[in-house]
Amino acid sequence: IRAHALLDVVPGVLAVTKGADHVVTELGPAAVRWPGLSSDRSVLEAVPEADGQALATGLDTVRRTGEAVVVAASGWDIGCVPLRDS
Repeated sequence: IRAHALLDVVPGVLAVTKGADHVVTELGPAAVRWPGLSSDRSVLEAVPEADGQALATGLDTVRRTGEAVVVAASGWDIGCVPLRDS
């Protein structure tokens, strides 16, 4: 399944990010309701400072290794998964 196809079928909060700054390129319906999260803005700007650092570390790890990780941030377990369109 292509990344953008997941947006409408995943029941949780789903945001697709791009680049080292983790800028949001696409949001699923539930993600639109996340306070502060919006397209063309770094996902890290929507997360409080301490949790933002944990999330940044997780997202950086995914970019570097291509392996999925789970990050505890803002009271949530956030799955960070590499997505690649074929």
